Order: sequence, then C-alpha cells, then structure tokens
Amino acid sequence: MGHTKCGAVTAAVDLALSKTSAAEATGCTNLDSLIGEIQNSIGCHASPKSQEEKETLIEETCTRNILRTIGTIHQYSPALLALERDGRIAVAGAKYDVATGRIDFLSDLPEHARQ
Repeated sequence: MGHTKCGAVTAAVDLALSKTSAAEATGCTNLDSLIGEIQNSIGCHASPKSQEEKETLIEETCTRNILRTIGTIHQYSPALLALERDGRIAVAGAKYDVATGRIDFLSDLPEHARQ
C-alpha cells in the first residue's frame, strides 16, 4: 500500500528531475537504494512544466510504484505467486489518501478474495 503526498516518492521525483542522487542531496548514502527503487517507477520522459504537472507525476509515480512492487513480489516469490494462482491468497495493491482516509485498490481482486 502506498499513500498520497508521500515524501519518499516526492523526493525521488525531485531528485530525478534535478539529476541528483540522494547521497549528493543529503549526504546519506543509505537512501540511494530506496530512492532508486522508486525512481524506477517514474515515466522515462518525465519533464513537468508546471507545479500541477509535477504533482500529477508524483501521484502517477506512486501508483506505478505500487503496481511495480506487486510485480516484484510475484517475480521474487514463486511460492506466493503459486498460492495466488491457486486462489488461496491475493496480492493486491492499494493507495491510501491521507486527506480523506479513503483506500483505493489499484486492481480488481480475484473472486476468492472478495468473500
């Protein structure tokens, strides 16, 4: 589950747009791997021309990061993928809206998970 107004996603986008690493910006080398993972979800030709476009890019990056994380879970956990295919579990992505408290699921849950 991701959330709106995420500071890590915002930082990842800001750093990508400025072509700066987290280590260069903060002096902390431990953040580069986290920021890099989130940056894998930024559109490859991202170049917002206004603050509104940048905010849209940040929210789209958040959504893509959630979906990419689901793909990573499937890729690196054949056991969970098999359980999901067998209908025994569901791996679902969701985004929490910090302003409203609403949770939106990003993909349809399989029928067995709706019970």
